[in-house]
Amino acid sequence: MGKSFLSRIKSLFELKSPYRFTRIFALKMFPLSFLVGLFICVAIPASYYFIRTQDIKKEAGVHAEYLASIFKEVVETTPETWEEGIRSYISRTNISFVKIYDRNRSLVSEIYAPSFSPKTSFITEEKAAYYAGKVYAFVVVGISLATTKAEALRLLFYSGVSGTFIGILLFLLPVLEINRVEEQVNESRKQLLDEQEKLKLSEEKYRALFEFAPDGIVISTKDGKIVSYNQSFLNIFSLSERDIEKLNMKELYLQSTIRDEIMKELHEKGYVQNREVFLKKGNEQMPALISLKLIRCQALSSEICTDNPEQMLVENIIRDISVQKKMEQQLIQAQKMESIGVLAGGVAHDFNNLLAGVLGYAELIKAHIDSISGGEDKENPIYRYAEMIEKSANRASDLTQKLLAFARRSEFQVESVNLNEIIEETVDILSRTIEKTIIIKKELEPNLDLVEADPSQMNQALLNICINARDAMPNGGILKIKTFNTHLERKFFITGDTSRPGNYVAVEISDTGLGIDKSIIHRIFEPFFTTKGKTKGTGLGLSMVYGIVRKHGGYIDVKSELGHGSVFTIYLPVCEGKTRQRKEEICKKADLDKGRGRILVVDDEEIVRELAKEILTQRGYEVILAEDGIEGISLYQRNKIDLVILDMVMPKKTGQEVFEELKKIDPDGRVVIATGYSIEQQAQEMLSKGALGLVKKPYQIEELLTIVKKALQTGITP
Repeated sequence: MGKSFLSRIKSLFELKSPYRFTRIFALKMFPLSFLVGLFICVAIPASYYFIRTQDIKKEAGVHAEYLASIFKEVVETTPETWEEGIRSYISRTNISFVKIYDRNRSLVSEIYAPSFSPKTSFITEEKAAYYAGKVYAFVVVGISLATTKAEALRLLFYSGVSGTFIGILLFLLPVLEINRVEEQVNESRKQLLDEQEKLKLSEEKYRALFEFAPDGIVISTKDGKIVSYNQSFLNIFSLSERDIEKLNMKELYLQSTIRDEIMKELHEKGYVQNREVFLKKGNEQMPALISLKLIRCQALSSEICTDNPEQMLVENIIRDISVQKKMEQQLIQAQKMESIGVLAGGVAHDFNNLLAGVLGYAELIKAHIDSISGGEDKENPIYRYAEMIEKSANRASDLTQKLLAFARRSEFQVESVNLNEIIEETVDILSRTIEKTIIIKKELEPNLDLVEADPSQMNQALLNICINARDAMPNGGILKIKTFNTHLERKFFITGDTSRPGNYVAVEISDTGLGIDKSIIHRIFEPFFTTKGKTKGTGLGLSMVYGIVRKHGGYIDVKSELGHGSVFTIYLPVCEGKTRQRKEEICKKADLDKGRGRILVVDDEEIVRELAKEILTQRGYEVILAEDGIEGISLYQRNKIDLVILDMVMPKKTGQEVFEELKKIDPDGRVVIATGYSIEQQAQEMLSKGALGLVKKPYQIEELLTIVKKALQTGITP
């Protein structure tokens, strides 16, 4: 105990001392010690012996009660070594032996302390272990009285020899001994309370994990009979508690052979982890991950374990992965669409270069006929043929530009646009792609305000809505596109957005199709949400529309009824005080007299190089050709070049890399960019770093000559 004799005596009489019994005993016995004299010589040992045996009896009862309370848990958690656990507990106490009896009073086990002697008398205490309100077992704890008897005899001896003085000392000794015993009892009681609290917390934690786990958890017998389950299991399979009574785990598997294989692995390894299977959910198939583990029946409070406590049960953990599988399929579909976009971009780029030759040479034929005839000779059949070739090539060029816009992944290139023009392009595409049973009507506001928008992105948004409208009219109908100027205050939309007050341009797209159910209309802009079949849609169309509109600072709304069609309305803020810069303003007809200068054309397509050379040579320029960036840089270093026409997409070195090399060689060098793409980020960077202009492919003769002339005039002092 570590305390001195006097400090221990002093502590007994402190009001806050935990040794209440010892203090009360000492206070009552002290006045009588001088009066009883020799009587104390007998009374003290006798009283000590009586009190000590009572304490030992209580202590034995405490130990027996504790062991009875934890007996079931110890046997279940450590079925092979539970006796060693109890033996370890005995070694930490003054218990001499522990005997375990079953409910029929048949001896199950005897566990003795190393110091056990059968010749010694014992005090025993018996406690019953309960399970589910019934007696589970009996625990008998025995504590030896050898020490108590020895100490009582010692007290008697000292009192007889030393008389009254020794009697006082013998009074103090049992008091201190009682203090020690009470201290042990207090410590044992504290440990017992701590263990009981830990056990309670452990049970509550397990129950909480079992009941509130997101996965379905089922305890069943090996033949599939359900013993216990949690709420998540009911939720996953849409079952009621009444359904469980007649359900067997075997019935959840689509094929009995699959369960047989899983059970075979379970018996071999003791567990099965994350096995992907299809289970029955009503009349549907549900993909799931299942994990199984064998557990002892004693680990479960169930009537089935009372009848056969030694049997093994199966813990089934079921995770519904339907959403995950659906997301995987949608991701695959989205990746396919992305691949199609990349492929379309590559094909369109190469096709655009081929069109450059067709369109350019058609224009040259017309120009040649004009020069011979002294003016436009539209009666000449060759002129008409060339004109038809030119028109067809221009239409093909428009299509390739749309494919390139669809495939490119650059940021929005915003400009002031009239949405009527974008709608005309959209309708032009639709008229060639959708079924003839669908009639397209337009009602466009002639004085429509301008908006800040990326034409290709807005074209994509309109196409997505129109394609959805087409799919909603399998038997034909009317697709109507309407534009108008409007003013909005605070308007609430079905998407949850609220508009800012101001002027807007509205595009209303309506159809006479199947309509949208009110129960799902609020979800149609969610990514991957679709009511179409797996082969007909990715669920990304309307979510892309929503993203495009919101990035433009606009809003989208929808109204629909089943059987009465749908109306989608896009609102884009008006571009106040700005006018659109048109191509006609960029490419005004200029005085295209004979030019002078040496021009280097760098392009990997031979037909494009030769066309540019033909156009420029006829205008009087000296032209040098390079088939890639490396050759272009070499020719630029060896010749005095007045202007470089540089293609953006080439092998070996890209147009941007060549541009940077040329600027290092000659910071004042003149460069014009040629590309089949819309003005994109790389081209914008090059224009900001000194490129003098951009000419789009396929070349338009007047546009090419105008840009070349302006570029050559740059830096010339009049």
